[in-house]
Amino acid sequence: MEILSERESMMNLIADATQLADHYDAHVAQQIKQRVTELAAAENLAQLQQLPYALQSTTSGFLLACTKEVQLQFTCLNQNDTPTTLPVAAVKIILVEVRTDAQA
Repeated sequence: MEILSERESMMNLIADATQLADHYDAHVAQQIKQRVTELAAAENLAQLQQLPYALQSTTSGFLLACTKEVQLQFTCLNQNDTPTTLPVAAVKIILVEVRTDAQA
């Protein structure tokens, strides 16, 4: 089993979260990324840590929690369905899986 550094693990989680968001609902994904960008730009860490956006799948949802740490860029679709890169000021994103079924 490969042991990843904290940064590698974090970047994998960011990629997973972004991919999930884009897969399930591009509009929701864009809203999440825009909000992360706004809060990061304002360095509003308290709100960043409490972002309650849930991306629902059939058995689990995903919450994004953010803390100040790493320089990121998100690519998402704008209203014309063309890729748009959103710069995000020093933000770390942690993917938290939340079970919605009976088994935790």
